[in-house]
Amino acid sequence: MKNLILLSASLLLLGTACKKENKAPTPAPAPNSPAALAPQPFTIVPNGSFSKSGNNADIYCTVEYNGALYIGGDFSIAGGIVANNIVKWDGTNWFVLGSGLRDTVSSGAYVSSMCVYNGELYVSGNFSSAGGVSCSGLAKWNGTSWSVLPNFYSHPVSYINGSYNNLIVFNNKLVIGGKYTWNGSIVDTLTNTSRISNGGNLVIFNGNLYGSISFGNGLKFSKWNGLNWIDIEGVVAQGNSNQILSVLVFNNELYVNGDIKSIGGIAINNQMAKWNGASWSTVNTPQTSATPTNPSYYLNIGWTRTMSMCVYNNCFYINEMHNSSNTTNYTHGIAKWDGTNWSQLGKHNDPIYHTFIYNNLIFAFSSLFLSSGNGNPQLMYTQP
Repeated sequence: MKNLILLSASLLLLGTACKKENKAPTPAPAPNSPAALAPQPFTIVPNGSFSKSGNNADIYCTVEYNGALYIGGDFSIAGGIVANNIVKWDGTNWFVLGSGLRDTVSSGAYVSSMCVYNGELYVSGNFSSAGGVSCSGLAKWNGTSWSVLPNFYSHPVSYINGSYNNLIVFNNKLVIGGKYTWNGSIVDTLTNTSRISNGGNLVIFNGNLYGSISFGNGLKFSKWNGLNWIDIEGVVAQGNSNQILSVLVFNNELYVNGDIKSIGGIAINNQMAKWNGASWSTVNTPQTSATPTNPSYYLNIGWTRTMSMCVYNNCFYINEMHNSSNTTNYTHGIAKWDGTNWSQLGKHNDPIYHTFIYNNLIFAFSSLFLSSGNGNPQLMYTQP
């Protein structure tokens, strides 16, 4: 009888286990739903904060050069060391680049753009000294020392200081702010340069060079045809900043965002649009209704002038995404777009800006304004 009772109990337990195994799996969350967008915290880089004596620091650009990450902006301390507006990070340690980049006339020096060309790192911005070498807003670093561009500064319009002088390599030449080209020995001036006097956000799309323009009350997005800058269909600004904040090529289309109300006659959803080479269209961004138990996820494009996008493994990433059930308790993060659905990466209490890829990780900077009362940046990362 005892054996029969034990056998019956075993069969009962087996039946219970089978029922558990046959239980229907929990369905995956719907694309773009709050559950699908739920983020994980960022990992803070140890000793990865930036500051500036007497003012808030800022980051404007990053680039990978010889396997290390170079960071440029407006700061005097980076990674716990004195670094004037540019610094190198190898993933563990921080390094200065000589005495850095300074303005010997005023204290307003900063780095606005960096680009690798012919094995050297070119840097533009507002500075008059690079490692103690006199220059005028443009210099190059070979990994050990700074130098200026031969014959460039004798050019009649060589002074290029400014925050919109982006650098890009196009047709084997370095393009500087949409104004000049440099082939390593000869400087040339692009015609019709008055149209792109604040030439920023240069990008190559379908073998052509594009650039955004911001001046006065006008906002332009133009294509270089080899002779002149040709305006793409009209862009109407959203606010007072009148600028396209970032551009990116993804899935054979050109994405733009910024203070844009309409572009090509199309109203822009959340200030983002894409160009297929012939026409503009909107980009749908995640929007959900907020309740106390169901926070709202949305892209706050245009929130900051350092908005940025990057591409990795057939997806593109953009800051800044908010997760909030009200307007005073934000959780900030990075939005990921695979061409069909959105998801959110990382969460942080402070605003997120300048998203980029390094060592197969998604990096960004946070402004410490909410948590510490200052706007100094903190470097952090999350998995893609």
